[in-house]
Amino acid sequence: MGSAQAPLTLYYWHDFQCPDCERFDTQTLPALVSEYVKTGKLRIVFKDLVIFGADSQTAAEVSRAVWAVAPSKYYDWQHTVYQRQGSERSGWASRANLLAITKSVPGIDVAKVSAHLDRNAASYRASADADHAEAQRFGIKGTPGFWIDGQAFSGAQPLSLFRQILNAHLARP
Repeated sequence: MGSAQAPLTLYYWHDFQCPDCERFDTQTLPALVSEYVKTGKLRIVFKDLVIFGADSQTAAEVSRAVWAVAPSKYYDWQHTVYQRQGSERSGWASRANLLAITKSVPGIDVAKVSAHLDRNAASYRASADADHAEAQRFGIKGTPGFWIDGQAFSGAQPLSLFRQILNAHLARP
């Protein structure tokens, strides 16, 4: 998300079943998008860190299919998924439920998402596994996990911390 020419890139590892990721996505991320992404200062790269089991894996795979079909709608889709997040043990992140959520987001063809998922599930799984390995290399210990310009941190950190880090990096010559 954001311009490839943005001076900063924030890598964000998440699990769609993580309550702290839901809190970050609904409370902090919108401000970061408004203040930094839309102003061209920040690009955000979403990464999966599947830690809560099979439903988390399914959510990671569906997210990649959504990206393949409607990249301009990905953020809307992700935000909608987090708004409808259920208990980690409730089975809310089944393929059927995630496709129903996808259908509720205007501008995404759920039939195309389903077809992409059918054709590419193995490669989507491999991509999510690669994200997990990358998180470990960067020292990300849990979700949400972040890396920016050599600095790794985890947890649902307050917006003030993000502003402090981003503004310090932006102030560098």
